[in-house]
Amino acid sequence: MKTLAILLFFIIAMNYACNSSFSHDPSQAYPVLENGDYWIDKFDQRGLQNAKIFGDRLFCNTINITRGQDFLYCLNLKTGKVIWRLPINWYASQPVEIYSNEVYFSTVLGDIYKISINGELIWKQKLPSSYAGHIVNPINGNLIIHTVVDGAYEMDTSFKVIGKNHY
Repeated sequence: MKTLAILLFFIIAMNYACNSSFSHDPSQAYPVLENGDYWIDKFDQRGLQNAKIFGDRLFCNTINITRGQDFLYCLNLKTGKVIWRLPINWYASQPVEIYSNEVYFSTVLGDIYKISINGELIWKQKLPSSYAGHIVNPINGNLIIHTVVDGAYEMDTSFKVIGKNHY
């Protein structure tokens, strides 16, 4: 099913790209997609990044440097519409992690978000040091966060530090 969804996404994107008169204008910000928008119509080959497929959903974020507002999007691969969007403080350095219908998202500035699969913000935290990446521990659902200079932290689902590893 994942392979089919990925293939469908690329076919749609390539079809649109081949039939599009797209020309990049760096002075124009990426269009902001609203809930319910048909995102395929507004996809213009820039701005959407760090995509991850989960079921019939595509999670990705934008880079709107000229506009100053970034979003995390949940897009429906079957209908082609925006399910939800969440304002974020900066763009991501990697795709989302999903565990038990909860979405974890981290920005390059070290903001960590925990979001329900339906788009409600559960919590947002700031890391004490530079962010490098994150994964979800599949055994207990804890978030393991790697920092640039301060090692790795393991945090429970309420963002309480339960372990730290210096390497």
